[in-house]
Formats: sequence, C-alpha cells, structure tokens
Amino acid sequence: VTFIPFTISFILSAIFIIKLIDYLLNNHFQITYSVIIGFVISSILFIYFNYLYIIIMICNIKKFF
Repeated sequence: VTFIPFTISFILSAIFIIKLIDYLLNNHFQITYSVIIGFVISSILFIYFNYLYIIIMICNIKKFF
C-alpha cells in the first residue's frame, strides 16, 4: 500500500525523462549527444580514480601491519 505513490511517481518521472531526452535528441542533437558523452567519460574517470585511491589506501594500511 505504501509503495503505490512511489511506483506512480517513478513511472511518471520515467515517462517525463524519456520524452525530454527524445525532444532534446530530435531538436538539439549535437549538444545533447556531447553532454551524454561527457557524463559517460566523467563517470569512467571518477570510478577509475576512486578505485586507485582505494588501492593506495589499502597499500598504506598494509605498511603499518
């Protein structure tokens, strides 16, 4: 019963986002595509550098034991 409002808002939000991306790709293709590529590249870099940071922290912790 309590998840019904969440489900309805999730479905409506998904429909809105799909229509927004469709509009942007149809009317402003180059800018929208560039933004999507930028998000993908920055996410990959963020994950990669976080992974390196975790490995460095683990290596530093092992020095003390």
